[in-house]
Amino acid sequence: MVAFWYLDAFFLRQERLYRHLYAWVVKNRLKSDEFILDMNAYRFKDKVESNVKIMFSHTLLWFYGSIAFIIIAYFVVLLVAGEVSSAGSAGAHLPGIGH
Repeated sequence: MVAFWYLDAFFLRQERLYRHLYAWVVKNRLKSDEFILDMNAYRFKDKVESNVKIMFSHTLLWFYGSIAFIIIAYFVVLLVAGEVSSAGSAGAHLPGIGH
């Protein structure tokens, strides 16, 4: 899940970089031919948040945070249920109980 969370943030960052590139081309296409055909969007990397900041943005945090919460809650329930069932079955094997 963490890998998909990171990949989602990575591709959102790429989209934001290319949006800055597109806005720059629209703004400067009539003024100059410099960088018009350059598709390297990394020159705008200082204008876009890092992958980690995007990972913890409101949208991704709510989406992946809720999934993480459900997974953690599921394992806690399994752990508690496993302890209860193992404690119940341990008493049945004591001498003089249940025979």
